[in-house]
Amino acid sequence: MKLYKNELLPYKIPSAVAGMIIKQMFAGNELTSRIMTLHNDVKDIMYGCKSIYEAGKRENLNLPLFYSNMDKIFNR
Repeated sequence: MKLYKNELLPYKIPSAVAGMIIKQMFAGNELTSRIMTLHNDVKDIMYGCKSIYEAGKRENLNLPLFYSNMDKIFNR
């Protein structure tokens, strides 16, 4: 794990401190703000999930948990 110390560091920051840093990043950087907006776009996320669902069914992939969860979402 010593080799991954730098990669693990952000996960050791207290959530309150991380929240303040992220808030500043979004307020001051338009690109970061747009990226996070895209990550929260439900229609875009559902499009990706539906595409994976259809491709998995078409290719007969064994994804029972994914299919079960997506069926619940589709039937809402």
